[in-house]
Amino acid sequence: MEFDLYPSIAIRSGTFSMVIAPVPVVTQAINTCAALQRYLTLYSCGNYSRILSGVHRTCSGFTIQRAFTAYQLITILREAYHTIVIVEHDGSLYENDRKMVYPVAMALREAARTAAVVCYTPVQDGAARRIAEHADRVFVIGEPLAAPQRPAISPSQQYQRYPQKTLDAFSGTGDGRR
Repeated sequence: MEFDLYPSIAIRSGTFSMVIAPVPVVTQAINTCAALQRYLTLYSCGNYSRILSGVHRTCSGFTIQRAFTAYQLITILREAYHTIVIVEHDGSLYENDRKMVYPVAMALREAARTAAVVCYTPVQDGAARRIAEHADRVFVIGEPLAAPQRPAISPSQQYQRYPQKTLDAFSGTGDGRR
């Protein structure tokens, strides 16, 4: 299977692709990609998602799972049975344990044996660069954001400009209120 996630991003089954692009580009890509409506799709994000609040998926085949640690992300990837796996990179998963970047990259490659795997990031931090080294393909759209050296505000305040919906809003059972 091959599908276009975005006009310049062709994703193939059996590959691990890294996508470095601005938030609006990936949000639009997810909202308009017909393959995500046809195939079982897993979307995994970390502590805070930059794009989930803009995703308009209500189909039953679009599953969302959050990983609050690198170990949880590895478990999610090992248990994935979906045709398409999209992982939103969260550098905070590796703040306390930098040595987990390599096992996560290997879990992404392993998941790509049975699925089309996409790891997305708008910020090219050290962990994202090391994960990209193990990707089959790397797509860069626009200029990647620089990773902040030390955030002046807490992560929850940093992501408030991207308000999040509750997960039940994506399954069609809730009204999307916080």
